[in-house]
Amino acid sequence: MNIPRTFFRGLSFLFFAAVLVFAGCKSSPPAMPPVHPAAALPPNMDAYFYLSMEENKDLIAGFIDQGMGGRYFLENTRVMYGSVKRDAPDGGLMIAAQGDYSVRLVEFGIGREDAWEETGVLIAEGEARYYRNRETGMEMAIPAPQLILTGSGIAERLAHLFAGRAAFPVREDTLAAWESHAAGFYLPRIDEKGLPPLIPPNLPIAAKEILILADPRGAGETDIAGSVSFDSADMALAASFFLRMSFAGFMGSQGMSAAEIRSTLKITPEGKRIDFSGIRFPRKAAEQLFAGLIAEGAP
Repeated sequence: MNIPRTFFRGLSFLFFAAVLVFAGCKSSPPAMPPVHPAAALPPNMDAYFYLSMEENKDLIAGFIDQGMGGRYFLENTRVMYGSVKRDAPDGGLMIAAQGDYSVRLVEFGIGREDAWEETGVLIAEGEARYYRNRETGMEMAIPAPQLILTGSGIAERLAHLFAGRAAFPVREDTLAAWESHAAGFYLPRIDEKGLPPLIPPNLPIAAKEILILADPRGAGETDIAGSVSFDSADMALAASFFLRMSFAGFMGSQGMSAAEIRSTLKITPEGKRIDFSGIRFPRKAAEQLFAGLIAEGAP
């Protein structure tokens, strides 16, 4: 599996034992207004996602270098929110991780790495610091002890956060649905690329948006539910056939019998929307889904 590890490699800087001795000389950053971490994500992206660390630590660990810094990140992060802009020249991937971090630990760690350079963006309170990796173009900031931002376009997001203008890039009901599950994905549209392995490429439907909710279950599987929206009720009704065939085919490829699929898979047209549930998703396929989403956005 082609996992863009270079994007997460920067997280290995996060811990140095001597930090408390040397970090005190750097001035504290300006105080950022209280903000939900999802508000740090930019608008108009191709995909958004949410991962609870408690249920997905094994998945996230596969994308992070397993040094002391990586372990620090895994142990201190509670949730991750992310967005992807496919085919963006600057990478297009942004992650806002919420947890309990030390600003000085993180900034001291970055300062010890030759590839990272400090820069900043002017705000009303002075200057908000962030860092850029000369080799990969990856950017990183820790504007508050509970928030780490990493990806591209950090300066613009910091300016919005400190100005108090940040808004959710997804609807609040979508955000609430995510946070009641272990993981969530949202795509404003489904193009010809689909959403492998769940939705194959070139499926003959034109969906407006898709919401996917995931929860782990026993035997290394994940339960998938969600909804797909269309321009009209007629289009949703017609698409329900193709989605049923696609989901059933996927479940069958994972070894489920026709009887098991019939008993668990639910496809329900609701006006312009199709609700679905009962899809069993192997953990390996969950990794493939996540990697496929971020691969095109990673620098």
